Amino acid sequence: FVYVPVLQILKLYSMHMYVDFSHWVEILWNILQSGLPLSQSSEFYLEGTENYFSTHFVPLFYLLAVPFKIWPTGETLIVMSFLIIVSSIIPLWKLSMCFGFDKNMSLIWLVIFLWNVTIQYITIYEFDMLRFSIPVFLWILYFLEQRKWGLFYVLLIMALMIREDISLTVFMFGLYLCFFLKDLRRGLPIV
Repeated sequence: FVYVPVLQILKLYSMHMYVDFSHWVEILWNILQSGLPLSQSSEFYLEGTENYFSTHFVPLFYLLAVPFKIWPTGETLIVMSFLIIVSSIIPLWKLSMCFGFDKNMSLIWLVIFLWNVTIQYITIYEFDMLRFSIPVFLWILYFLEQRKWGLFYVLLIMALMIREDISLTVFMFGLYLCFFLKDLRRGLPIV
């Protein structure tokens, strides 16, 4: 799986900041310069969308500005994206152990996850904020299984900061709590 960021960096070098990727680097650069997620490329496509929040609500993107301030290159964005996806194996490991799998079977689940075609595709394809929902939702599932409600709610709020359309998935967690776990006290506030 380590070949994935190498392929993405080679793609970056061969395409020289292709449009979709440069869009995110531009937003990070503008966050560092002005504190605002400004995007001339969005404004070019649709007038009135220079502030990227007018197109997508992605406040968690501000966290990526911290390492980008230290290393302001496209490679930084690629490596951060890769590390965030790979970090999904931590909650996945914990979940598999929680469900009673032994270490060998848990390791097999991690390999299946990392070699999953969809995971590889979204890691190679482009940068996008939605991929950050994968480790967050795995942690949410883990804390739900462990009944660690404080961390469960904190991560639900964090998930909502990834992008606005995550709210549908968060809504489904509320329905799951209400109808399957019969816990209206915890489920209704989410719904």
